[in-house]
Amino acid sequence: MMLRRTPLALSTFLLLAVGCATAESTSPAPSGGDEGKPGSLVPDGAETEDFDGVEPVDISVPAPDTGEESSSEATLAGTPAAQALVLYVNRAGRTYLGANRDDPAKGTSFIVARYGSDRIDFPAANYSEAEWAEIMGIVRGYFVPYAIDVTDTRPASGVYTEIAVGDTYSSVLGAGLGRNTVGIAPVGPCRPAKNSVGFVFTKLYDGRRGRDLRGVAETIAHEAGHTLSLPYGPCQ
Repeated sequence: MMLRRTPLALSTFLLLAVGCATAESTSPAPSGGDEGKPGSLVPDGAETEDFDGVEPVDISVPAPDTGEESSSEATLAGTPAAQALVLYVNRAGRTYLGANRDDPAKGTSFIVARYGSDRIDFPAANYSEAEWAEIMGIVRGYFVPYAIDVTDTRPASGVYTEIAVGDTYSSVLGAGLGRNTVGIAPVGPCRPAKNSVGFVFTKLYDGRRGRDLRGVAETIAHEAGHTLSLPYGPCQ
């Protein structure tokens, strides 16, 4: 299974602004890393609390094939509200079980299984109500042009994507990810990956330069973009 890593600077805007057939990677992987291999690692110790000399990156993993036919990403714009996709941003923490398919209602994740765990205890986000409101406002702003309902309240039923936001490094998923990895999500094959579960790791955003709320919000939107079928390169 191939993994894709890219620096996050500017890429969230570009990822959401282009269509499925025209999305392109905007910058190379970190030095020492490429698809399928770890990116540059942040060593353990005090320097893990800052971005000095380190570029934050994210990873997208091909979503499991559900057998559904492909559809255009362009249908996200102008979709009737009754058919709106739901993005649930989870800041409460949760136990996720490794499985071969994602199911946010049941708390199962194929990414957890992909990295060799039967389960992980993903911590809650560590933000004040005011900070969280700012983060959610930025996230919602990215999706204004689309029929996507962004919420931080878990839906009682129906199909939705879950992006878990936690006060941790990517090491919560186990070995194999650089400490500069700030997000990971499944990418749909030219169609939204329904009932997806992705993760955002905020610890690296809380360094000596202050709490980077916009960086967190951009990463949430970026990972959600992958689940909506937006990769770094053209869909085939």
